[in-house]
Amino acid sequence: MKKIFLLIIALASISAVNAREPKDKDGKKGKTKKIEVVSDIVDAHEMYIYGVAFSPIDSVAYITDIQKIDDAQIHLRTKFIVSRNEYSNQLKKQMLLEGEKNFSCCVVYGQKLKKLEKKYQKLQKFYQKHGFKVNNIRSDRFVFKAVRTAYTEGGYATEEIEVPVEE
Repeated sequence: MKKIFLLIIALASISAVNAREPKDKDGKKGKTKKIEVVSDIVDAHEMYIYGVAFSPIDSVAYITDIQKIDDAQIHLRTKFIVSRNEYSNQLKKQMLLEGEKNFSCCVVYGQKLKKLEKKYQKLQKFYQKHGFKVNNIRSDRFVFKAVRTAYTEGGYATEEIEVPVEE
């Protein structure tokens, strides 16, 4: 069962990496351009966040401490944190700096500390139960930095995205 679970995670990671680069019908990387899009209304709130980095190859997982981010931007409609992939990228860069390759990274966040602590404990127990070696990343080694986006006058966030360009 553990091997099947790890295989599914590995396949999902590989497909996510391949999906990042748009390619044309010849298999070459296609041209892209950056455009600015206006997203949902955002507001700044106090948020708590922790990150998880795991390797399906080595059965190793790294979990950061729960950290407080003051004035984190969230979408009011969906309650998602703005540019949450940037927080994952911060952890990914830290893992690369520590010499760890082939790690998938994600973040878990929330406005209520007690609720997030329960998720944190549950995740640690899950990894330990399934044979992962769990390593903690303390706040003195790694700290998430708040990600900021630009606002329009109405409080809408503007973000840059890459879209494929047809030739």
